[in-house]
Amino acid sequence: KAVVSTQSTGKEEEERITVRRSQLPTDQLLAMDTSVKLNQLVKEYSDTASMVMLNMPPPPQYKDAITDQNYVEYLDVLTEGLPRVLLVRGSGTEVVTVYS
Repeated sequence: KAVVSTQSTGKEEEERITVRRSQLPTDQLLAMDTSVKLNQLVKEYSDTASMVMLNMPPPPQYKDAITDQNYVEYLDVLTEGLPRVLLVRGSGTEVVTVYS
């Protein structure tokens, strides 16, 4: 269950992340750790930004209720504590148009 809070202390945030991590299968802990580290870097380098734009990680190939929930948890941890986030997801095909 995702916990959404607009204001939290660092300790509360760390406790929520720890609870979520304990509920993940071992093979997904690496991805969650990456999400936590990226979140910390974004906070460090964008602490005065009004909005942060991030590339949205691709959804998992195999879909079921648990995989979907883990993906949403991953995004939740990635964006936790950031005031405004725009997740951008492309089609994977770049189109370059040249006007002359």
